[in-house]
Amino acid sequence: MIALISFLVLVSDQLSKLIAARAGMTILNTGVSFGFLSTFSAGWLTLALVFLVIATWWSYRLWWVKVPIAAGLFLGGAFSNLFDRLIWGGVRDWIPIPGTTIINNSADYAIGIGLVWLAWSYIRDSHRQHQSSLPKTDDSIIVKDKSHQDQS
Repeated sequence: MIALISFLVLVSDQLSKLIAARAGMTILNTGVSFGFLSTFSAGWLTLALVFLVIATWWSYRLWWVKVPIAAGLFLGGAFSNLFDRLIWGGVRDWIPIPGTTIINNSADYAIGIGLVWLAWSYIRDSHRQHQSSLPKTDDSIIVKDKSHQDQS
């Protein structure tokens, strides 16, 4: 499941970038998110991002198995952007965020959705584990005190 979703994200992102490039809508982002670190060489930045993807995967590998769709979104987006860096020397962005100067691509959204989904799953499961560790109470038992009832 993870591999299939990753593949679908990668292919759809690359196709959308190809279409946007043919329409003259893309910009080349040689930095990372929002153009940060654009003064670093493409080689060093690519190496750092590969390390970051591997470290993220390794750190959360047990959680990724629990949420394979989130894993597929994250990895597909990450590998699509890494592919851009290797081929183009930067990431091709083309989707403007209204009201800002930020321009992204569909891989960025896939990465973001995957990470938010992972965080939500982690928080939800942590909350469930905490709740299950609390002492159990049985609120269904109601004891009536008959000593205060009227005796006619």
